[in-house]
Amino acid sequence: MKSPAFGLTAIALSLLLTAGCGREAPSNKISKNDVHLLGVAYHQSNHDKKGSPKSLDDLDTSKFPTLRDKIQAGDFIVLWNAQLTNPEQKGKAFVLGYEKTAAEKDSVVLLVDGLVEESTAAEFKKLPKATILK
Repeated sequence: MKSPAFGLTAIALSLLLTAGCGREAPSNKISKNDVHLLGVAYHQSNHDKKGSPKSLDDLDTSKFPTLRDKIQAGDFIVLWNAQLTNPEQKGKAFVLGYEKTAAEKDSVVLLVDGLVEESTAAEFKKLPKATILK
């Protein structure tokens, strides 16, 4: 005859093994908040260094590590060394960063002025990109 402790152990083990069942897999969706924090870091770097950041290394990415990883993987595109103050851009939506799939499906877009918007593929294709400095 098996002891009651064996039965409790078996139940506990089965609960542990099934604890993850029913939960959804983590989303690959890019967070608008993370994109906003990227915009803040980009503008802060531009201010502090008196010039637009030239790479991810120029930014403090500690507040958006998930997005940092997506940038490094090529899933979120950032226009480095972009001109942030340009009279031609005033009042217009110029793209500073976007999801790699933005031309194909709805996505999150970072604009030069720091605004974060959701854009359809059709809208994204019409948006001009920020001017890159030489």
